[in-house]
Amino acid sequence: MKECLFCNIYEQKSDVLFENDRFFVIMDKFPVNPGHMLIIPIKHIESIDDLSDNDFFYLKKAISKSKDFLEKNDLKELYENLRPINEKSLDFIENVLKSSYISKKPDGYNFGLNEGQAVGQTINHLHFHLIPRYFNDVPNPTGGIRYVIYDKANYKS
Repeated sequence: MKECLFCNIYEQKSDVLFENDRFFVIMDKFPVNPGHMLIIPIKHIESIDDLSDNDFFYLKKAISKSKDFLEKNDLKELYENLRPINEKSLDFIENVLKSSYISKKPDGYNFGLNEGQAVGQTINHLHFHLIPRYFNDVPNPTGGIRYVIYDKANYKS
């Protein structure tokens, strides 16, 4: 699809870190933590329901390779060379570069996707967020991904 940002990125091979038979990986240009990556199907699809069992095999390989990449690479250098999309993107990249976690290896990961406008999806091409997490990057991580509905996240308080 010519009007799809992710299809264009893949077609031009701009910002693609690596790929396998079904997925490619880029750095999120609005990173919430150092190492925030996007794992994107090469084929333009919009729903997780359109992935085959074989696609999931390649998705797992892409996740594993992404985690390995984050463990072995200098994120500071990566972000210093990352081209922002706009001023807001530049702000996110600069904040990650100032992060005390920029030179640390992840202590854990959040992995997820936004599917549909109701959950905030802004690009209608399926993509998975791999967000490295670090001890003390938030005051209390209890609830993790449940924070998408903020007041219901911490089920222990």
